[in-house]
Amino acid sequence: MSNFQFVKNIYSWGMDIKPYVGSWINKDEYKQITGQDYDQPTSTVATPTSSTAQPATSQVTADSANSAVPQP
Repeated sequence: MSNFQFVKNIYSWGMDIKPYVGSWINKDEYKQITGQDYDQPTSTVATPTSSTAQPATSQVTADSANSAVPQP
C-alpha cells in the first residue's frame, strides 16, 4: 500500500490528515483526497522568549550545604 493510499484510507475513517502533509503526501495529494486546498496549520504552542525563559537551577552554597549537616 502506498503512502497516498494509506492516508486516503485514514481520511475515510475520519482522521485528520494534515499532519501527514509534507512527510507522507504533498499538498496536491491532500487536495485530491479532501477536495480542499491545504492550509498550513499555524502553531499555537507558546515558545519562550529570551527575556522570560529562565533555566531551572538549584544552587547550593557552602553555607546552606553545611547548615543541614550536624556539627560535632
